[in-house]
Amino acid sequence: MITMYDLTIPPLLRGLRVTARYVDLAQHEVDRGNISEAEILEARLAPDMLPLSAQVQRVSDNAKNGAARLIGGSAPPMADNEKSLGELKVRMLKTIEYLESLERDDFSASEEREIKLAFGSTKQQMIGLDYLTKQFIPNFYFHIATMHGLMRALGFDVGKRDYLSA
Repeated sequence: MITMYDLTIPPLLRGLRVTARYVDLAQHEVDRGNISEAEILEARLAPDMLPLSAQVQRVSDNAKNGAARLIGGSAPPMADNEKSLGELKVRMLKTIEYLESLERDDFSASEEREIKLAFGSTKQQMIGLDYLTKQFIPNFYFHIATMHGLMRALGFDVGKRDYLSA
């Protein structure tokens, strides 16, 4: 039987590892002198979008905070103040470490747990399964896909296989 743990943790870990690999690829190109770190960190697809650095932070925030909401706990706080690719990589590793510390039993009854969200003036309330499938996972992948698009726009040789691989 598929559990909420199965629907949550393995996909999050895969996405975090893809993001970490993209950060490594960016660092490699900076180290080779092919692009500046600032250009990567500040890259945007549109003027009103968050930069690449914030996309990475949102991947982490969605993963750790979403999982914590499902289990009725709290995630390790992270200040969203990373200023380098190296710091973003450390953040990815810390997020992976947190998710790997969660157990199957932590997700017991999470599909029915009431989840309350408040972002600015927007307030939502839903059960865990709806939160996972309609809000949490789609938002998580949105930020990974946006980072992927930014990497492509910056000229990095990443494709669908890079995105889908673990």
